[in-house]
Order: sequence, then C-alpha cells, then structure tokens
Amino acid sequence: MTWALIGVVVVLVVAIVATFRVARSARAALAGAAARAATAEAGIGEAQRSAADAAVSAETLVAAERSRAQLAADRATQAEARLALARQEAATSVPEPGVAHLQALWSLALLDQDRSWRLTMALPQGTDDGHRSRSLADALEGEVSRIREETGTPGTLEVSLDDEPGPGDALLVLRCVQGLLAVLARHSQAFDLRVVTGDGRLVATVACDDFDGPDTVADETTALLSAVRGARGEVDIDRDTDGRLRATFSLPAS
Repeated sequence: MTWALIGVVVVLVVAIVATFRVARSARAALAGAAARAATAEAGIGEAQRSAADAAVSAETLVAAERSRAQLAADRATQAEARLALARQEAATSVPEPGVAHLQALWSLALLDQDRSWRLTMALPQGTDDGHRSRSLADALEGEVSRIREETGTPGTLEVSLDDEPGPGDALLVLRCVQGLLAVLARHSQAFDLRVVTGDGRLVATVACDDFDGPDTVADETTALLSAVRGARGEVDIDRDTDGRLRATFSLPAS
C-alpha cells in the first residue's frame, strides 16, 4: 500500500510539473505573439503615416505644377494681349510711306549702334546694363563710348538740341558722325564731339587734338560730302581757335 501511494504521489507531482511547464510555455508563446502583433500594428501605423505623407507630397507637387502651368498660361496671355495692343496701335497710327521708311531705318540704325556697342564692350545681347539708344543723344553717347573703347582715344560729347530731330535728320547726323570719327579719332590724341541746333541747322563738330593722320582725310570727308549733298548737307574741315583740326557736318533742321 505504501509503495502504491508513493507511486501515485510521484505521478501527480510529475503531472503537475509538466502542467506548469506547458502553461509557462503557453504564456511565453502568447506574450511573444502579443509582442509580434504590437510590432506589426506599429509597422502598419508607420506605413499608414508614410502613405499619408506621400499623398500630401504628391498633392503638393501637383498643386505646384498646376500653379506653374497657370503662371505660364497667364504670361502667354499677357504677351498675346501686349502684341495685340501693339498691332492695334500700329494699325491706327500708320505714317506716310516715306516717313515710315525713315522711322524704320532710324530704328534699325539704333539697333545696329547698340549691337556694335555691346560687341565692343563684350556684353551679351539683352543684358540690363543701363544703356539703350532711344534718341540721337543716346546713340551718339554709345558711339563715343565705342570709339573710346576700340581706339583708346579719349573723347567727350556735348549735345544741345532745341527738339529731337526727325528720324531722317537723326539718321544723317549719326551716320556722318560715325564717318567723321572713323576718319579722325584713330589719328588723334583726343577728340570732342559737339552736336547743336543753330541758325536753323543741325551741326555736328569733331575737334581733334594733335591729329597726325594721313592726307587722305580730305578724300574721306569729300566722300561724305558727296553722300549728303542731296539732303543739302555740308562738310567742312578747318582749324579752331586753339589750332585743333575741326570737321563740321551740318544740314537744315527739319
């Protein structure tokens, strides 16, 4: 009887120990599953937040692209409106053919003068450098600057006009001044250019210091005189009161 009871007790103890071990393993497995579930939930939350952030970023990018596209469309619309307005103004204020041609030639001469000045100054076309020929005085200023840069000859400019000359007169003055400076400036130590209105004429005078150029200067100025004679232009060469060589171009002011 005693050994049988002991055997039963031993079996019960073994069974209890085994039960405890199984329960502990079950609890550990349950805790691990719970931890993995929590990690999975955290991962899901992070993924959801990332997806939400990505959606917001995408919406922001789409909104920015739409804004840029709208801005480009607005600018195109404004450009079209300005072009249409310019065409309308041009259509309602068309001058006589001869005057229109002179205005066109004068505008082209201003553009050419600006181009030459920019090339001499090694400036790219379209830069905002504060220089743009809009009048005869502006064009002459650019020409004097260009000559100074190309030849190294210092020069000054004085312009005193009662009114802005018409395109034909302005073009003649600019071209003749360019011709005179091309002949005289390279062979002088310095020059002064003066363009004034006086006695009903436009007068451009180039006075040179220490001119040491060739004798062909007379031939060059004679060629200028022949070119402008049809417009009643005059070209003279003499000496001023200081003994400087002086070349003068004049024509009737319109």
